[in-house]
Amino acid sequence: MLPKLIFQEISRLWKLYSKPAIKPGVVRVIYQLLIRILSPLIALAIIVDAYKRNGGWRFIKQRFGFAYTKPNKNADKVLWIHCASIGEVNAAAPLIEQLLNNTPDQALLVSTNTPTGYQYLKSRFADGVLHVYCPLDYPYAIKRLLNSFAISELWVMETEIWPNLFKIASQQRIVIKILNARLSHKTLQAPSWLKNQYRQSLSRVSRILARSDEEREHFISIGADAKKIEVLGNLKYANRPENSATANKIGQPYIVLASSHDPEEAEISKIWIALQRPELLVIAPRHSKRAKQIARQLGEQQISSVFYSQILARSKPLPTKNQVLIIDRMGQLLSLFSQAKLVIMGGSFVAKGGHNILEPASFARAIITGPDMSDFIDETSQLLTDNGLIQCQDYAQLEQQLKALIDNETARNELGKNAQESLKKQTQILPNYLQALGLQ
Repeated sequence: MLPKLIFQEISRLWKLYSKPAIKPGVVRVIYQLLIRILSPLIALAIIVDAYKRNGGWRFIKQRFGFAYTKPNKNADKVLWIHCASIGEVNAAAPLIEQLLNNTPDQALLVSTNTPTGYQYLKSRFADGVLHVYCPLDYPYAIKRLLNSFAISELWVMETEIWPNLFKIASQQRIVIKILNARLSHKTLQAPSWLKNQYRQSLSRVSRILARSDEEREHFISIGADAKKIEVLGNLKYANRPENSATANKIGQPYIVLASSHDPEEAEISKIWIALQRPELLVIAPRHSKRAKQIARQLGEQQISSVFYSQILARSKPLPTKNQVLIIDRMGQLLSLFSQAKLVIMGGSFVAKGGHNILEPASFARAIITGPDMSDFIDETSQLLTDNGLIQCQDYAQLEQQLKALIDNETARNELGKNAQESLKKQTQILPNYLQALGLQ
């Protein structure tokens, strides 16, 4: 959040006052200055974020470099894996599993930027992983974290580039690697002065393990040293979440709208209720704190809903026909995927870039997405090529596909099996990463 905020402000000032070219040193000075000038605004944003996402005081303190707890084992050599949020934790999961199973004496520190990332990490790995919230890119906060742990290596998942973190870690002789590396469209379209800052930060990275040849070229285009880049594939293909799924308490046939955003819940609920199906529609929003808001929106459409927590507490009976079940607890997606008749991936019918389709694919579920899967281009392309995914261009097409699939068990099973087999073809990705990281 911080680099984005600062760089946006630099960009605004630069458009107002700059000449055609800008020296990298000037950008660094402005960045350090704005970090301090915008401190009150940043602090307010962190407090609001803590409230919205149930982060609590630990989230606030650790984001500013305080309240760290040292590991109990092998504290002389700590491996730090940084994951921005849920998606990056999911990418790192195969490596974390290997570290916990094969190197139990290795002290492992995993950081996230968000409470949702922490909650997902905790649901996947209850023991053996020490978690902290990554400090903001203030030099003093980073130094407090690094002084609290004897960190030997920092593995940054996917796309996080923090100028002060990379600089200070490099000065302390911490080896920095970017794993499952990718760059967003916005990063690639950044102005030249910002690419200069990326280039400077990437010069401190020892290795970049990219997910595709295309991503390799992307990193080279913003100034990364081609000699440091190796293409190993997408680590998310190596994730096997079905191994950690538990049974849910729904107890009746259902389809699931996963990781949804506003207004997907209202639009898709309206379609589902109009179909008059006996199956239950289960909504698992991207942010579970939105559950009450979703219930209100559905109520405005005369659609009745029940919260999953009420089912667990037995304060409400299981939903009946024309009712919607809203998941208001974190960590339920895997169990939902394991038993769903069909999965609609949210964040794809709105401009959010979609969400992880590999998880339901690992359970051999039939998957439908909307048009915007821009954050998962490679995964979407692979599943479409292998006939393991249906991508709709709008809600009208979604309605047509639901009508065609919901009673066609053969078609659903074939779609799900194709998706699962597509994942199984990527057998060498994890061994390649383990070898590259010295874990095999």
